[in-house]
This record gives sequence, C-alpha cells and structure tokens, in this order.
Amino acid sequence: MKLPVEFLNKIIDTVEKDKDVKGWILTGKPFIFNVGADIMSVDPTATKEDLLKIGEMGHGTFKRIMNLKIPTLAAINGAAMGGGVEVGLYHNYRTISKSPGGCDHYALPECFLGLIPGWGGTQLVTKLCGPEAAIELIINNPLNMNKMINSIKAVEMGLADRLIAPAEFMDESIALLERIITGEEKIERKKELDRKRKRRKERNKLRAKGLLPSANEKKV
Repeated sequence: MKLPVEFLNKIIDTVEKDKDVKGWILTGKPFIFNVGADIMSVDPTATKEDLLKIGEMGHGTFKRIMNLKIPTLAAINGAAMGGGVEVGLYHNYRTISKSPGGCDHYALPECFLGLIPGWGGTQLVTKLCGPEAAIELIINNPLNMNKMINSIKAVEMGLADRLIAPAEFMDESIALLERIITGEEKIERKKELDRKRKRRKERNKLRAKGLLPSANEKKV
C-alpha cells in the first residue's frame, strides 16, 4: 500500500532541487484538507515494527517540510483531522477557510480512539499555542463526545494565522504567501503578541517605580 507521505516525499525532492522555487503551499481537494489515516485500512496483522515505520515515515516527511529553506504555507481549505492537522502544523504559516462552508471540522480525535497524536501534534500544538490549548484540543475535546472545533475557533486558539472566506480562499492564501516571500507582510502570532504585551506591561511597572527611564526619556 502506497502511503500519501511517499508521494509527498517525491514532491519535496523536486522542490529541494529547484532553486527557482521561492515558496511552498499545500492544500487539499474540495471541502477536505486532510483527515489523516484511515484506521479501517490498517492491516490488522501489522506488527509493532510495521506501525513504528509508518510513524517514523510521517515524522521524517513532515520534518522535511519544516526544514525547507523557503516559506511554507498550509492552506486549510476544508476538514482537517488527525495527521491532517499535524501536517499543517509543520508549516511556517497557516490559512484556514472560514466557517460555515470552509473548515467546519478541525480536530485531533486520537484520544477518542484510545490513541495519541502520532506525528507530533502533542508537541507542535503546545509550542504554537501553549499547554492550555493543547489540552483542550488533544484531550478534552476528544473525550467530550469527540467534539470538534471550526475554523473560527482554530484562529482564536492560534492554530491558524488567517481566516479567509471560502470564495476567495486560494487566491488570498497565494497572495499572502507572495507578500511573505517579498517581505511585504510579517505574521505575528497570538502567543508572540501576548509575550510582547507581557514584556511591555512589566517595563511599564518598572518605569512607574523609577527603575527604568520613561519611554520618552532620551539616553545621554
């Protein structure tokens, strides 16, 4: 059985060799970005070593995307679940199609099946959005009758950078990537903005106590 990651590896081979490629965008077929592995298609006689190989193959392929020397963008045009969520998280940037009619189902449902996300979701969500968001997405939602979130909630949690209407989704996603490549636009994430606000608040407290010069005070 050919796994999708095997085809993805071939595409990455081509991109790595072509110095004229300035950016990478990954999207899905209409209404579905990627819904992960089909559990029913897994060979019931597969050994532990067989399953470990599948896990290692996914990690290896997705890390190749992460290590590309060009900006990478996952254009999440529809449903994203399991490995589909994880492959998006390996990209530098993520756009997501607005609900309703876009990405109405976004989830890491593995805990509902007695599993854990196997391609890096536990670490990637935590690094991107913080532990609270990771617990909600990876543990609480699956154990709450396999609850899923939509694109609006995904952006609120920091899982995607831009929320775009379905009709303009691909055009706007490509345009965003072009602006990132040319340097016209820089993406600042919720977690980064929260850190900046926290540092600004701490500096203001120190200024109020006279421990730092005021913002308008010039250094001599």
